Amino acid sequence: IHIGSSPSLTNVIFSGNSGGRGGGMSSFDASPTLTDVTFNNNTSTNLGGGMYNTNGGIPTLNNVTFSGNTATNTGGGMRNAISNPALTNVAYRANPAPIGGGTANLVSHPTLTNVTFSGNTAGGAIKNVSSNPIIRNSILYGNTGGEIIDSSSTPVVTYSIVQGGYAGAGNLDVNPLLSALANNGGFTKTMSLGASSPAMNAGNNATCAATDQRGIARPQGTKCDIGAFETEMLSLTLRSLGAQDGWTLESGENTTVGGTMDSAATTFRLGDFTGDKQYRAILHFNTAGLPDNAVITKVTLKIRKQGQSGSDPFTILGGLTVDMRSPSFGTAALALGDFQMLAGRSAVATFGAAPVNSWYSAILNGQGRNYLNKVGATQFRLYFATDDNDNGIADYMMFISGDHTTVSARPTLVIEYY
Repeated sequence: IHIGSSPSLTNVIFSGNSGGRGGGMSSFDASPTLTDVTFNNNTSTNLGGGMYNTNGGIPTLNNVTFSGNTATNTGGGMRNAISNPALTNVAYRANPAPIGGGTANLVSHPTLTNVTFSGNTAGGAIKNVSSNPIIRNSILYGNTGGEIIDSSSTPVVTYSIVQGGYAGAGNLDVNPLLSALANNGGFTKTMSLGASSPAMNAGNNATCAATDQRGIARPQGTKCDIGAFETEMLSLTLRSLGAQDGWTLESGENTTVGGTMDSAATTFRLGDFTGDKQYRAILHFNTAGLPDNAVITKVTLKIRKQGQSGSDPFTILGGLTVDMRSPSFGTAALALGDFQMLAGRSAVATFGAAPVNSWYSAILNGQGRNYLNKVGATQFRLYFATDDNDNGIADYMMFISGDHTTVSARPTLVIEYY
């Protein structure tokens, strides 16, 4: 297609075309709008294997993929000559050209927002000649021949990953762990981010696109991801199972073994009892609902106060500590031995002492997050760091258990993952 006007093209594929200037599309003094468009395996015998823009105009590209386009001269994916396109959520993958494998700019000043360049060959990712593009929240990594190649040009690059480094606020020189171009949802193929990619939550929310190349809202975390792909964050909320949770009470002061227990009460107790015996509690969650490949980013354990006897144990008995065992401390059902059973992971979290609407919360550390059982149950043991305060008086707090009739008030485990 050759245009000298400003059409809007949506859900279009240019594949297997060839030409001298612009194997797929040639734009002359035009401002087309391209949304959800793919340029694949187009060939130019000169300039712009996928798309060629010249002689003014401001083409707008949203959610576009350039893959396998070839130019024998300049701009494997795109060539801009005296043209200032706006590119948002665009992916350049494996486009070859002697100069500017991904894109080449001559006296052009495009704006690139959340754009990903990877695997473009020979001429590098971007070649600039007398051009000053704005590049933000973008990835330029793994391209043969370099990433940003400048001649009489001063690009402004911020919050981007550039292999070999590039001056600018928030820029990183790290491997973004890009996956191969694939169908990850949306109209165009995309390059997803691998587990724990440093591109996640590393962008600038003030300049990030509102969605990613597939239409996923940004940001999913505290900050948007760098590049055209935003990793979608998911959440799983679980309630403690009342048949297996409950409290155990030490048999005597400093015996460190369980003496009595209750698995059927609608509350569980934490603190100390008369005779300076310590209360401990077991919470039981079926964490098998997590996908096997889930990468867990945050786990919050929440319990709701129901009442209190004596002094506040948060003020006299130190921090409320969390141990873990997978799949259970002994048998799944509550047992006296759960009081002293060896933990799979110890002290993985401490509850905050200030409740919100009677809810106390604890956030698991990395060891705790990684220990969650994705194929069965995970149990938590709760106890105050100081077993008793030697005053012989019962000082304990009662929390709603998994046996309570109000489901929303039961102990809650919130797992955030992608």
